Amino acid sequence: MTSPSDEKDIRGKSEEEMLTSTGLEEYRRVMEFFHESLYRLKISPFIVEQIERFPFDLFTTTDDRVFLSHVVMVFMDDSLMTVYKLVVDNEYSYTMQEFKNKIAPPDRRKSGFIKSEYRKSFTDRIRALYFDEKTKQVRKIVNDLRNDRIGHSTRDWVLGKSSVPLLELSRFHDLVKATQELFDTLSFTTDRRLLPVSYDPAVTHPRGADAQSDIEKILDAMARESYVLNMPENERFPGEWSEQCERLTSEQIAQINYYRKKFKLLEV
Repeated sequence: MTSPSDEKDIRGKSEEEMLTSTGLEEYRRVMEFFHESLYRLKISPFIVEQIERFPFDLFTTTDDRVFLSHVVMVFMDDSLMTVYKLVVDNEYSYTMQEFKNKIAPPDRRKSGFIKSEYRKSFTDRIRALYFDEKTKQVRKIVNDLRNDRIGHSTRDWVLGKSSVPLLELSRFHDLVKATQELFDTLSFTTDRRLLPVSYDPAVTHPRGADAQSDIEKILDAMARESYVLNMPENERFPGEWSEQCERLTSEQIAQINYYRKKFKLLEV
């Protein structure tokens, strides 16, 4: 046991300083796995949000949105399964909660990856996150959805009788945010990026640099090639654009002008 006078603060300390030599190798391998999983978990919702915001009804036909509609469904299912494996799965899986218990076992009689003098400071930082308390309800929904719809197809789900609620996107974001906070605490002083540079709003790009993400470029191309966006310059008959304007809402006109300005076309 470490006496209070021997205890040390983990703030500013690296993994090499705080972890035992035997625990350091497993720590790094597991953190690499969690990093890859969380990176994937952050990218999918970003892409889905870009797609969900795009005005498909204005710029495309039904046939032109099949692929991206499928992307949304697949990516959201993948995101739910990824967060399930990270922080929801049962005690026999290597979740982030199981990992923190490997670093500092709840039973103080057992040794973990962390050196004894840093143990109290580490556990205090983990407790201060209130991860389990904050995410208990939403993790239950994720678990139920995984069991009813994604991992299995229960009879109630197939027949539309399931009592499992759909997961609101805002609550899912809250769970991802809490999971990232736990990951950041487990990272100690190591900075592990969780988004590509072109996806990360925190990145400041040099003037004139191409800062667009690939999904934004794809959606911009769909808008640029759409007939309605180019109708003012390419009427098939005189007065076509005027007739079209009568059918458009003020919001749709604003969306058209947003993209026309973006592509250096005159606003209408």
